[in-house]
Amino acid sequence: AGLVPNGGIGTFYTSLANVLSSKEDEEGKEERFFNVTLVYTQGRKVHGKIHKKLRDEEDDDDKRRRRRAEDPFTQWQEYYKDRLNVNLVPLPPHRISGITYHAATSYAVLDWILLEQAKTNKPFDVIHFADWQGVGYYSLLHKKSGLGLKNSLLMVMTHGPLLWARKANEEKIESVEDLESHFLEMKSVELADVVVSPSEYLLDWMEGEAGWTLAENAFVQPYVLPVEAKEAVREALDVEKYVRDRLGHTSIGEGGGGGG
Repeated sequence: AGLVPNGGIGTFYTSLANVLSSKEDEEGKEERFFNVTLVYTQGRKVHGKIHKKLRDEEDDDDKRRRRRAEDPFTQWQEYYKDRLNVNLVPLPPHRISGITYHAATSYAVLDWILLEQAKTNKPFDVIHFADWQGVGYYSLLHKKSGLGLKNSLLMVMTHGPLLWARKANEEKIESVEDLESHFLEMKSVELADVVVSPSEYLLDWMEGEAGWTLAENAFVQPYVLPVEAKEAVREALDVEKYVRDRLGHTSIGEGGGGGG
């Protein structure tokens, strides 16, 4: 669960941000980490609460009382900062009038990036967008047109665009909003510096069945696993622990005798 409890894209980006910002490797050794910011495009709108176990774990009484008095988004900001070492930022609510929602949101993202870079006088090294709803379109167009962001690498991660989902469900692109999302998503994978897909299938579908043009640099990279999933996998692959827990043995190979 998160700000959006059923958000697969949000799960991926939270996991990626956590890995990039981690101060320790899987063996607990210190390693270089990145300053990571997650921009939440729904502003301060929260769809899911922080689970009580996550909220109160390792917190003292004063911190618990203060958190209960805070608004839900601020609680999530503290959770991301304290537990994941990630800056969670709400996209300002202002949207340009006269254009539809997804295009306006995409433009607001560009505005935020340019303002943030102007304030810090430092470009983002990498800016990572989801393909869904074309949230990165205007930023990608801004760079491709030579207007700015030349010192930032702009990446688009494919998760499953609207056209793909509609075809899979035997549905059609029908509304103006659908057409808008379709265009923004299609152009995003064309304008990006780098396109990353979790599967070769999705890249083939875009170029083949959909007839889209992909960025020259497009490659496959499986999703980053959430920390909890990694721990579960490591535990599942720990054969000796499995034997100890399930069979009551202290160690593989112990207790054997056998001689000639």
